[in-house]
Amino acid sequence: MSTEGIPRIEPLAPVLDRVREIAQEELPPPRACKIQLWDDGDYDIWIYHKYDADEREQVVYDCETGEVRWQYLKNPSTKSKFVSEVVGTEHQITYEQHDERVVTTIEPPRSK
Repeated sequence: MSTEGIPRIEPLAPVLDRVREIAQEELPPPRACKIQLWDDGDYDIWIYHKYDADEREQVVYDCETGEVRWQYLKNPSTKSKFVSEVVGTEHQITYEQHDERVVTTIEPPRSK
């Protein structure tokens, strides 16, 4: 089954496999994975370990830069500000603690 406009996940398998390998080295178990596919061909991959509702470690892949980043996030809060009818509301997430480093870079497959 295919949904028109949403990219197929098969071309992402090599990237996902490599990000999973990195997450196994960087994160404690148990781990969960989230993949977001956009109809313009972009995608995001997160593999994360939650300590509790307000604390998590994650490995994030950015298809635009090819960067795989390790992040530690604690106590998120969201500030919202209405900008305009055209733009809508902007949401900014801040953290009590946020540590981040680039682990490696993976060349993204392009299917655009």
